[in-house]
Amino acid sequence: KFQFLPHASSTVDRSNDSQYLTDSNDSIIHNEKTTIDSTTEGSNKGKQDESISEITPINDIVLGNSKPYYSDPGFSIYDNKGTLLSSFNQNRQLILTPTGLVYVQLPESDLSSEKSVQFVYYSFLTRETKELGIIQNMTYMALYDAITIGNQVFVPVSTGSMASHKTESHICCIDFDSSTMKLVDLNDIGATPYSTMTFFKGAIYFVTETDLHSVVWKYSLETDEVLKMAEYTFDPSNMSGEYIRHITSDSSNLYLLRGEMGSDKPARLFIDKVDENINPISTIDITEYIYLNGIDENMRYDELRQPVSHFEVRNGFVYYENFSATRSLIDITEAESGHDAIRVTELSPDTCRAFYSEPDESSFCYYNLDDEKICFFDTYSKKISEYYLEVDGTIIHPNQIHYTSNSKILIEKRPEDGKSYNDARKFYYIDTSYLTECTND
Repeated sequence: KFQFLPHASSTVDRSNDSQYLTDSNDSIIHNEKTTIDSTTEGSNKGKQDESISEITPINDIVLGNSKPYYSDPGFSIYDNKGTLLSSFNQNRQLILTPTGLVYVQLPESDLSSEKSVQFVYYSFLTRETKELGIIQNMTYMALYDAITIGNQVFVPVSTGSMASHKTESHICCIDFDSSTMKLVDLNDIGATPYSTMTFFKGAIYFVTETDLHSVVWKYSLETDEVLKMAEYTFDPSNMSGEYIRHITSDSSNLYLLRGEMGSDKPARLFIDKVDENINPISTIDITEYIYLNGIDENMRYDELRQPVSHFEVRNGFVYYENFSATRSLIDITEAESGHDAIRVTELSPDTCRAFYSEPDESSFCYYNLDDEKICFFDTYSKKISEYYLEVDGTIIHPNQIHYTSNSKILIEKRPEDGKSYNDARKFYYIDTSYLTECTND
């Protein structure tokens, strides 16, 4: 089976991955349970802090009703034959789950100011939508690190003011079976909105980052407790210290993408394998395997300091993608034994990781904005396979791809030359068996 996750690239319309919405304060969640029928068919860096961050309980969420609205061209979903499956009124972000879509829209009460967003769940089985909740004063959603566990979706979100450095980081917890939503607040005011998180042993591990530190948090899904697990410090006055650019996990361990630099040495990147208490197990220096792509020698260390949208370790292979121009797929299976890591293939700056929000270790899926190829790298066979989607005699040029564990794939068609990205977006929802494998011909 093939699996994957989200992309975020400076070469892509960033609105597909996340959304800047406001620069104000005060966030409140409004839960909206109305169901609408579809009209279409322990730390090594200091002591653990056992303080529990505030959790907005579901009982405190304000109830209300809203109506469908028509503020932009929206998007439509088709099958492999080009038959319309569903249409939606707004052209906003989405997360594909094995049974449906979690997407965001502007609530009718806030269409003009865009200071809040509403989450909605759409079921492919029932063709119904369920309005979940509203987050007010939204600043950013890091959809590239959304996590799907069963009937729940977890999304890193920021609210508040970026201009005054008063943003607040949260985990948005969505249960689309019960049509409920809540925010878990992390006590790190002013953190960058480019937060990252992963799921490991019944908990969400979340990294917040300011100019002065990076903090690893643990949110237990069983107890609702939030623990501060580790802190890494950085001194911007002399540009020295450590910072965490991303966190990921496999079935056995957590992995931190740690940057390190000093006044007398350039930036370097390390993969720290740690346990559930962030105790160190091993460290691999991957600096020399990250940059290529024709980047000027004088700029490559700046690339190593960029925020990172994708960092995944699967079966000894690493996929890396930052918000700038660097992408890498490397083999670290022998690196812990003192051997060199190996670059699996050269990835261009236009390479994008496909959106995948479920835990997996078997494969990576990525694509290039310059052509129609959809690539799968199997971490067990170590084979790269290339496919394309053809609908009614036309090969679809992907603009965005989402994937699920049940082999369903959602492919957005790239707008044709001369067409605006503000036009209605067109997606194809198919089984991967309908993809055609590329040949050497």
